[in-house]
Amino acid sequence: MNKITYLIAGKTQYKLHSPFVFSLYTEVLLPKVDKRLLKIKELSYSDRRNAAFVYKIVDYYELKNVFMQYVDREGNNDLFLWAEDVLPEVSGVQVNRMGDEKDILGSPNLLLCDVAGFVSAKEERKSFFSTETVAVVTGIHTSSENERLWRVISNDNSNILVIDIYSMGIVFFRKELSVQRFILKV
Repeated sequence: MNKITYLIAGKTQYKLHSPFVFSLYTEVLLPKVDKRLLKIKELSYSDRRNAAFVYKIVDYYELKNVFMQYVDREGNNDLFLWAEDVLPEVSGVQVNRMGDEKDILGSPNLLLCDVAGFVSAKEERKSFFSTETVAVVTGIHTSSENERLWRVISNDNSNILVIDIYSMGIVFFRKELSVQRFILKV
């Protein structure tokens, strides 16, 4: 999806009928975060926005553990480095790489991953993807292969709520929600 298609298809709070997504949009995605709090001045604009989104998601949903899974080691990993170095300091979460953790199931968890990392983690660690997990998937529109994988993720009904905000995707596994797909303009 190119940026123009995203801008045309994307919804704002005025077209959202899901109370859960409306709350996410207005209370998490829209509000600004003090850059000094996040210590993100050295990140690119896109990574700064994504870092702010990750911080707000962790804070809003009171997530305790962040697990990272990224396959594209050659790509821009600044957001992952920020999450490893700064996020524990500003939010008090524990950050681990997938596979290194001692499965802390039952605690609210965030999976921060690239598209291929999400697919890999979902295949290898199905038990990790519970109602207590929120996944933030980066780089969903950076290549045709990532877009193809993002479509696979979006079409998988075990991923209950899938939200595309162009620079990244957010996936919820909460059974109390109905299966829905959203493109949100932020």
